[in-house]
Amino acid sequence: MKNGDYILIKPPVDYTGPVNSRGYCYEHQYIWWLNTGEILTYNDIIHHKDENKINNCFENLEKCSRSEHPLLHPPGYNIGVFKCPVCDEIFEREERKVKHLMKKNKPALCSRQCGGKIYGKGLNSEFEFEVLEWKRK
Repeated sequence: MKNGDYILIKPPVDYTGPVNSRGYCYEHQYIWWLNTGEILTYNDIIHHKDENKINNCFENLEKCSRSEHPLLHPPGYNIGVFKCPVCDEIFEREERKVKHLMKKNKPALCSRQCGGKIYGKGLNSEFEFEVLEWKRK
């Protein structure tokens, strides 16, 4: 089971860390608890060192505070330049906002209106993810 890019698992009954209303917890928080015995507080974040949110091996995880966590991510990010397959408009999006599209090979669209034109008519399988260029911000 997933929540965004994070893996959710049903933990064993002896796990006393945070769980959602359906009894699932984030796998990386469970792995941390399993290896350290620490119960996380609201202020604790488990950071993925390689920034791959599904790489939950203990060696890839580190605990930090909410205030420290943003400092572990580089300030620069990639910007993609795209051409909307519906209206041909050229537009830019941050890579982190289109990663899910890249994984599923779905098109990046310039607006919700263009999304309605494709997805409302079931035409999304006719288009593929395509980026004109990547720029570093």
